Parts: sequence; structure tokens; C-alpha cells
Amino acid sequence: MITQQRIEELILPLLEDSEFEIVEIRLHGRSGRLFIAIKLDHRERSIFLDECAKWSRNFEDVFDITLDFPRQYALDVSSPGLGYPLMKEWQFKKNIGRTLIIEERPEKSEQGKPTIRKAKLISVEKGKLLFDDDLSVEMKSIIKAKVALPW
Repeated sequence: MITQQRIEELILPLLEDSEFEIVEIRLHGRSGRLFIAIKLDHRERSIFLDECAKWSRNFEDVFDITLDFPRQYALDVSSPGLGYPLMKEWQFKKNIGRTLIIEERPEKSEQGKPTIRKAKLISVEKGKLLFDDDLSVEMKSIIKAKVALPW
């Protein structure tokens, strides 16, 4: 049986010397056919449609010669998109200058709901996000972070 971990093992060597990162791998089974959705992103800029198509072909080449891989599968390689949560430090760095919506865990001494903040990201330093309103947020305290859409 193919797992997310197995797919990651197969495709990570292809991405090793590139500026592309796996953001998410999802597997779904549909009537005997495996559906694989891979979200890729570039560390410094947006990812383009032709790049998704190129990586899709590269991944298919590896899957097709791997003996333990199912013969029937569908593959979708795409970008995470603006509405996708930011999780890794490099994702925050590439969004410096944008307004983010951050959902933060309550302080240990506080009981209650998470704090939701909206501010413009100006810097990322060793696991800490710095915003234009002198706000500083530890990445480990973030529940969810997204780019605030302008509309």
C-alpha cells in the first residue's frame, strides 16, 4: 500500500537541488484507483503552471518505474494558493510585506479563545514573526496563519 511517506521518499530526491518544497501530499482512493494530490511551492516566489506540469511529469516518471507503486493512479500537482495556511518559516519569509491573519494560542495563564490578529509582516527572525505595529509572534504559538486577501 502506498502512503504519503512513501510518495515523499520517492519525490524528495528530485526536489533536492531545487528551490521547490513539498507543502502537502494527500491520498484518496476512488473505486480501485489512487488519487494523489501534491502541493508544491517555490521558496522565494510563486510557482507557475508550467512548473507544476513539469514536476508532475517528473513524479510520474518515478512512480511508473517503482515496482511497489499501483499501476492505476491519478496525479495532481498544484500550488497551495493564497488561501492556504502558512506553516513553514520559508513560507512566512516569502510573504514579508503582506498582511497576515494570525490565530494565536492563548497564553498559558489565560483561559479561553485564541487571539486573532491582522498585521503586515515586516521580518522573520529565528522562529519569530515581526509585524509593522511592533507586534512580535513566536511561530510555535501560531495555530493558523494566512495571507489576508485584499478583497
